[in-house]
Amino acid sequence: MKPKEILRTRGLHKHFAGREQPAVENLDLQLTSGEIYALVGESGCGKTTALRMIAGLLTPDKGNIRIRDREVYSASSMVPCEQRKVGMVFQNAALFPHLSLEKNVMFGLKGPARAQRARARLFLEQVGLAELRKAYPHELSGGQQQRVALARALALEPDLILLDEPFSNLDIRIKTKVIEQVRTILTQVDTTALLVTHDINEAYHLADRIGVMRAGSLIQQGDPAELYHSPADSYVADFLGTANEFELEKLQAIFSPLPAHPYGAVDTTGSAAQVILRPEDIEIVPLSQAKPTSEKSAEGKIEGVTFLGSRREYLVKAGSVKMRVSTPSHYEIPNGSWVQLTLKPEVHQHLLRRVI
Repeated sequence: MKPKEILRTRGLHKHFAGREQPAVENLDLQLTSGEIYALVGESGCGKTTALRMIAGLLTPDKGNIRIRDREVYSASSMVPCEQRKVGMVFQNAALFPHLSLEKNVMFGLKGPARAQRARARLFLEQVGLAELRKAYPHELSGGQQQRVALARALALEPDLILLDEPFSNLDIRIKTKVIEQVRTILTQVDTTALLVTHDINEAYHLADRIGVMRAGSLIQQGDPAELYHSPADSYVADFLGTANEFELEKLQAIFSPLPAHPYGAVDTTGSAAQVILRPEDIEIVPLSQAKPTSEKSAEGKIEGVTFLGSRREYLVKAGSVKMRVSTPSHYEIPNGSWVQLTLKPEVHQHLLRRVI
């Protein structure tokens, strides 16, 4: 069964007075039922402006917004925020400090008080906080407060949940756990969600698809793995993780011959052709331990080592280029060592898809 379209924007545009460039320009988005989509980019790229237009908190200059089967913005119509059936979770949980968790979730519900209370308890149970329903916000951790804010948004049965940097105030030690809890909750209730964040790791943990914005424009979107391994340009490559970017000719000089493209010839004759390698794409062993290999290898010297918890990252100079290479953190090669560098076999299957 084909997933139902929940959100669609077409040609969404916003230009603030006094600014040279539009905040958002010709934004086209489409989200389907149950999908979690992350809009990412640096501060000022337009992602929050886009979210606020979808929510109805900002009026677009032009474009179209459709939520489920209803057009909520066009040149001739504007549905108010409170009538769009959209739930919001902000950077600050924005809970009422003088109300219990139960009453916070009840806020905005209609119908008899008994039914409201039952619904509030249902969604507090959904986020794992039913036993704390009589507690007050100041008695909770930051992660618990955000789960209450999510329960309050879900209790209104929205067609779409909008998450505006909801994890940015959380301690890094608990952030991943809270994100995993939120993803589990959204998946269980089959809710469509749009996350806005500048933290790509939040997007990786939460989203089914990611869209990367720059200077008001959506420059690439897709499956997280697809974007990571086949970035559209250098900006996307760097934003999604550490990237080694080489002139293709220099890379060919080190690892020549490069593998053939699996889908036919690629014109790589231009001097501007660039190729992306991720640090984990390259195998590294001390030269003294290197074994003969059928793959083309290169020799280099380690010029720096950084310990990053789960991995180590090496800065290696090979020929005329420098590259970053990573290994699991328990595998250690001393700084200053001469090493052998080899492209991992799986990289050969998609390397030239990264020519940009």
